[in-house]
Amino acid sequence: MISVLRAAGAVKQTFPEEEEAVLMLKSLKDVNLPKFLAHDIPLFEGILLDLFPGVVLPAPDYRVMREAIIVVCKRFNLQPTPIFLEKVFFQ
Repeated sequence: MISVLRAAGAVKQTFPEEEEAVLMLKSLKDVNLPKFLAHDIPLFEGILLDLFPGVVLPAPDYRVMREAIIVVCKRFNLQPTPIFLEKVFFQ
C-alpha cells in the first residue's frame, strides 16, 4: 500500500492538474502490473475497471524513449521493428 501511495505522490508531482482517479489508477497499474504473471493481468485489469468505472488513462508519450531505443538499436546493428519496440515498452 505504501508503494502505491508513494507512486501516486510522484505521479501527482509530474501531473499536478490530473484528476485523482486517473492518478490512483496509474499508480496502481505502475506498481502492481510488473508483479503479475501474464494470465493474472486480465483479472487485475477487470478489478481496476470495477474500482474505477469510466476512468481512462491518457496514452503514454514514448517519443523520447523510442528515439533513444532506435539510436541504441542502430549502434548494436539491431532492427527496431514495431514488435520489438512494443516489447521494450510493455514487458
